[in-house]
Parts: sequence; C-alpha cells; structure tokens
Amino acid sequence: MRKNLAITIITCLIAAMLLSGCAASKSITDILTEKTDELFQSLQKFDTENMTNLTQEAESNSQTDQSAEATTESEDDLMTKSLEGYFTDCASKMTYEIRSVDEENLTVDLTCTYVDSQEFVQNFYMAAFAAAFNHLDGSDITDEEMQKIVDDSIAAVTEEKTVTKDIHLVYEEKDGDYVLTEVPDEVIDAGTAGFYGYMNQIDQAMNEDEESSAE
Repeated sequence: MRKNLAITIITCLIAAMLLSGCAASKSITDILTEKTDELFQSLQKFDTENMTNLTQEAESNSQTDQSAEATTESEDDLMTKSLEGYFTDCASKMTYEIRSVDEENLTVDLTCTYVDSQEFVQNFYMAAFAAAFNHLDGSDITDEEMQKIVDDSIAAVTEEKTVTKDIHLVYEEKDGDYVLTEVPDEVIDAGTAGFYGYMNQIDQAMNEDEESSAE
C-alpha cells in the first residue's frame, strides 16, 4: 500500500513538473497571441467590463486613459437598451485574423473586419438635430424622445456594410507580464462599429466651425 502511495505521489510530482515546464516554456508569440485573442474576443461579445480592464493595462499612456474615459461617457449618456443591443449585435459579427507576431519588438499585426455604423450615425444625428428644433425654448429632450430617436435610427438602417482595417498593437513587458503600451483608436473603433471614430469626426468638425465663427 505504501509502495502504491509512493508511486502515486511521484507520478503526481512528475506531472506537476511537466505542466510547470510547459507553462514556463510558453513562447512570447503564444503569450501575445493569447493577450490579443482575449481583447478581441471581449470586443466580439461587447464585454465592456473586460474591455475596460484590458485597455486600462496601458494606464501609463494618457491617450488610452482619455479613450477609456470617452467610451465610459458614451455608455453613461447614450447606452439605452436599444443602443446597447445594436452594438452588441454589430460586435458579434466582427472578425479578426492575426497576421504576424514580432517577438523582438513585442508587436502584433492583425486585420479586423467589423460592421460600419456610419448610416446609423447619420440617421441618429439627423433625427437629433430635428428634435432639437422642437426645443428651441431651452427645454431638454426627454428620455422618451431620445429612446425613439435611437430606435428609429436603428430601424432606418437599410444596408449593413462592413469595413476592414489593419491594426498594429505594441506590447511591453511589465511586472513579469505583457501589456499594451496604448490602445489604438482602431481597436476602440472596431469595438463600437466605428461609432467612436465618427463621434470624434463630428466633434472635430463642430470645433472647427466654432473656431471659424470666432474669427
């Protein structure tokens, strides 16, 4: 009985050593691939909590912090159930393919194809501006009105288009792990069906108009 117990213990120890050896021998390519897969699988599920955790790994970069903050603000202000449902559906149709991993420079290059929300954004802003004319007296657009704008804008989308972009990720070794140095805008764009990029374009255009008017 003692012999059998000893054999069992030795077998378990050997198995543990082998497993430990496998983990230790995991290549940088494997690690960076797993990190990238985790990020983009979160995007596909529109898992905002996990996306935020993953993107905040690059907390040393101010641009990343601003991007994460902008995404959070969008969620607080616009994420009605209908809007969240729309983006969740778009995210589920996103695909990506890792093309190459550079172990020396800790970079990953991939191609991502995702739903283009341009038509929805156009519908939304046209409806929002139209609604604003009904509130020239200074009253606020009600939640019910905003909900209808979102629902009507989604329903008015006539064709689902996609866009394909190449994305370049840069990692760094930190505290024994590999983390993103920053989260490119292309990643946030992919996770929001291009909504993030269109919002930035609209904000930029409005700021330029204000600067022109000031002059």
